[in-house]
Amino acid sequence: MKNNHVELFGTLTRDIEVSKNGKGNTFVKFSLACLRDGKKPWTDYINCIAFGDMANDICKHGDKDTGFVL
Repeated sequence: MKNNHVELFGTLTRDIEVSKNGKGNTFVKFSLACLRDGKKPWTDYINCIAFGDMANDICKHGDKDTGFVL
């Protein structure tokens, strides 16, 4: 079985929302503004959710208007 792999390069556009599910596991919701290359560059706004260790890392290092690589 293969896992999908995605790397996003962008800027956080809003504050990170930290929540816990019914089992007590932490997850975060955030939005990234990612520039797209091409003849006419434009920005994609991508809503993301992260769980576990990645969620903890994002909470420690991410603030609004901060460049971020996932």
